[in-house]
Amino acid sequence: MLRKREVRAIYGQGIEAVETTIRQLYEMVEVEDERVHQLVASATVARLQKIEQLTGRINRLEAELASKVRQVHQLNLTVKELNQELKEARQQTRQAREAHLATVMKNSQNSSQPPSTDPHKKRTRS
Repeated sequence: MLRKREVRAIYGQGIEAVETTIRQLYEMVEVEDERVHQLVASATVARLQKIEQLTGRINRLEAELASKVRQVHQLNLTVKELNQELKEARQQTRQAREAHLATVMKNSQNSSQPPSTDPHKKRTRS
């Protein structure tokens, strides 16, 4: 930035000095303007590259997430199936245990079997 004293000195040298100074200033502005445009262009390119990189990463993460969602859904279905199988197995075990107890508990007093077929009957001596 030119100070008042410097402007007066240039003005004192005449119109040609003023014209030369203005041209020099204009050229400096053009050079700075070009430098700013290059910096903006460079930053823009860097930002666009970063955006492309992040977009690719987002796409990969979305694909991974979709895959994980499908896996979770499949695992949930498997858990439901296994819970149903477990419920059925418990019911079958309970029925088998009850049938076994009913068979073990039968004796000549509560069935049509003869007393000689009673299991674990304690014999008394007479």
